[in-house]
Order: sequence, then structure tokens, then C-alpha cells
Amino acid sequence: MSRRRLNPGEIGSISISRIGGRVQARARTRDAAGLLVRVSFTADHEDDAVSGVRLEAQRLAFGDSEITLSTTLSELLDQWLHARAADVRPQTMRVYRSSAQRLRRIGGALALEQLTPGRCKKLLNDSGFVGSSSHAAKQARVALRGALDLALESDVISRHPVSAMPRQRRARSEDGLPRALNVDQVHALRRAVTRREERIARQLTDARPYLRWVIEVQLGSGLRIGEVLALRHCDVDLAAGIISVTGTQIDGENWELVRQEELKSRAQARRIRLPRFAVAALEEARGACDVPSLLANAPALQSRNGTSIAARNLRRQLRDLREDAELIAALAETGLSASDLVPHLLRRTAATLVAVADEDLTSAQRLLGHSDQRTTRDSYAGAAFRIVGSAETLEELLGL
Repeated sequence: MSRRRLNPGEIGSISISRIGGRVQARARTRDAAGLLVRVSFTADHEDDAVSGVRLEAQRLAFGDSEITLSTTLSELLDQWLHARAADVRPQTMRVYRSSAQRLRRIGGALALEQLTPGRCKKLLNDSGFVGSSSHAAKQARVALRGALDLALESDVISRHPVSAMPRQRRARSEDGLPRALNVDQVHALRRAVTRREERIARQLTDARPYLRWVIEVQLGSGLRIGEVLALRHCDVDLAAGIISVTGTQIDGENWELVRQEELKSRAQARRIRLPRFAVAALEEARGACDVPSLLANAPALQSRNGTSIAARNLRRQLRDLREDAELIAALAETGLSASDLVPHLLRRTAATLVAVADEDLTSAQRLLGHSDQRTTRDSYAGAAFRIVGSAETLEELLGL
């Protein structure tokens, strides 16, 4: 049986090869004259290389990526990813590619004229984003909106389907305020961590309590989990009790741990004075290091092998605490559940707890590194709206 003839712009099977650490995708297509031609595209990631081949095939057949009402969602996503690749960080592109891939699987063949607000809402629901996590749902919406922005900018559509959909609200407690722990719940969390350490010590004599270290530093600084894990010995002045926040830990293209020498925004580089309990955790962590692990650029918080600690491992260990009956009972007193026990809860807690002692919102904004004070007020004030970041206040509230 003869092979089906390719249409202009349509590609056949795609072959993938690696050249000097990069990925090259190759395929055959037909140009506008109907001639069979080979197209290739090289990129750092396989998905980007495949998207590049598809776009090149479309260009040969129809010109420079012309968008019409017949353009499919898959083609729009390819163009959007291609346009964004030069502007965003690698870890952000990985999230975008993942979101685009899930959207393709459920509705990649839909034409632009079929993407009504109702169909877009169904796409997001059916693709499994809604209910999986608020972050995944948000990124799916970003990908879909970005792809359809291209059609809007090309005057192919006059109304944005995603803009017509109701916005998803951030999950908050029943009183409408962001979720955070109170002082009693922090102490319950510490006791749960101690019980976990005691169980592990019966099996591993050389286990390091780095979950406790990270929790104490987060509670004392309000840092994001990636910022805590990116701290190096040279960033920590134990004598002065001050840390310098200059980078964050991310997952590289192959999920290796990478210290990114920049923060979420340039304005977030800052120095933070820590309460004594957080300094004590960093002192204990440094005391557990051998001589080679004390190099200035080595991680301040290390695994027992002297390597960086992965945030995903910390999240897994924190999930282990969701089985602790005493902790779950303490959380329930303010309407929190086991699923609320995530690293970012500790960042919100640090900002919220000091509200009982001071009403200077600017101090909390500086502690958390927010450029907009409304973010501090709306997202990081659980028990009160006016909060402050203060080593003395946190020591008084949470000191051991």
C-alpha cells in the first residue's frame, strides 16, 4: 500500500538526534509548490526543536506563520512557545511546555474558530489542571491565554475567549485571609518534626535533621524554600546573625540542582537579621559539615553526603508529617488541613505572626522581598492585615 501524500505544511514522522548537547528535530514536508523538502530545527530542548520544525514547515507552505481561523490550538501553542523561549528562564519554559503538552493532548486539533469561552473552560477542566493544584491550573490558563493572544494581535479574532472566563480565586480560609500557622501550631509542628527525627534515628544513625533546619530558617526569615536551599556559607554571618539573600535553587533541564544567581526580581536581593532560633539551626548545620563541605560557596544546609538538598525532598518529608495525629489536630483548630502543610505556609507564617507585635507593613514587605506592598498585605497576612519582619519579634514569639 502506497504512503499517503503529505499536504503542504504537513510534516511526516519526526526524527530526533543530539548534536553537541543540543537536540535536532528533522522531518519532511511539502512547500507551497508541492515539492517535497526536508526541514530541521535545533534547540536546547526536544519540545522546542519539534515546535521549530512544525513552524518551519508552516512557513514554507503558507509564509511567516500566518494565523487564520483554521489554525489549530497545537499550532498556536507552538508559535507561542517559540516566541517565549528567548524571554523567560529555562525552568519557566519547562512549566510552559508541560502545560502546552497537556492542552495539546485534550484539544490540540481544535481550530481557532472552535475555541469559544465555553470550550476553553472545558479544555482546562478536562485536561486535569483544575483540582490538581492551583499552580498547575494557573499555568494552563497562562499557556492558553498566551496562544490566543497571538490570534488577537493578528486581528483574526476580536474577543479573547479566555478573558471572557471567570477568574479562579485563590484558596483562602473561611474568613477570606491567607492561611498561616499560629504560635501553638508552630510548636506542634516542631514536636512533630522531633518525633519524626526520633523514628528515623532508630534506623539511620547518621541522618541529618535538615527538615528541622530548613523549617527554623524559613520561620525566622520568611524566605521561599528555594532561597533557603540556595544559601551558601559565604551568605551566612553567624556572629552577626545576618544572611544575604542573592540567589535561589532551581531544577535544571535534566532535573539537576542549580543555584540561580538571581531572585524572582532584582529588588529582592536583601540582607536579613535572623532570630536566635534560626541562627542556632544554621550553626548546627555548619557544625555537621566536614572540612571540604565548609568551602565558602558550599551550601549552608547540606545533605549527609555534603550535597545540596532538593526542594522536592523537603516537600516529601513535610508530607510525611501529615500523618502526625497531634499536628493534624492542632491544624484543625483554625480550619487548616493536612494538605495545607507545604513550605510556603512557613513563609506566610513568618510574616503573619509578627503582626501581633508591630503594625509596620513596610518592614514585612522588605523581609519578604515584595515590590508591591499589596502583595504583602493580601497574600501574607493571616491573623492581621498589618505585619512586620523583625528578628526580635520572631524570637519572642517562636524562640526555643
